[in-house]
Amino acid sequence: MRRTIVILLILFIGGSTAFGSEVIYGEYTYTYGDSESLVAAKQKCMSLALRDAVESYFSFIQSYTEIENYQLKQDLIRSVAYGYARNTKVIEERINGRTIQYKIMTEVEPRQIKELLKETRFTTPRETIISENKWLAIINVYQVGRIVNVVYQHNISIDCAVGPRPERYVHITYYDSSNRPIGGDKYLTNPFVGGQERYDKGQIGATTFKLPGNAESYRVWVTED
Repeated sequence: MRRTIVILLILFIGGSTAFGSEVIYGEYTYTYGDSESLVAAKQKCMSLALRDAVESYFSFIQSYTEIENYQLKQDLIRSVAYGYARNTKVIEERINGRTIQYKIMTEVEPRQIKELLKETRFTTPRETIISENKWLAIINVYQVGRIVNVVYQHNISIDCAVGPRPERYVHITYYDSSNRPIGGDKYLTNPFVGGQERYDKGQIGATTFKLPGNAESYRVWVTED
């Protein structure tokens, strides 16, 4: 027998906070398969509801932006959802069999979004693969101020229970004004966070790196197979 669980976690009225942030809302309904756990399905539904909130907000601010490229919009939505949204809360959860529905609220700061839209510049076209191995492909890199934003795609499905491999890291190397390497950083693209146990082939992710003060340029790359 199927059962429906309804959990009302929080009631919130209003669209702004005392600190100048905007409160935005999103929702998503996700049906998961036999190979996916409930915990992983909840995490995915939550992530997609967050993106829906950001995308709805982007629709609202289109009047003062000049974004026409669809792929650029999608990359910016991911960047805001993963890097700028904060205090995300579930306001309603419904579970009916293998179908999950989330309604969420989150906060964004309009000034930060405007700066992101104004200053975003791409180092390479969206359709170009910047660096790739069997596990991972870096599909976009853009810089906002001193923050380097990296968008990547999983080339194969990954089980987080398997230990981290060098091929699963996004690397960045920093260079000074003489083009000499002055260090770098790396990011594991399949961390076990929020209960997510698996990353599917084709799944998109994003991360950021902060440029050191003496860095004049950089290179983003993945380890070859």
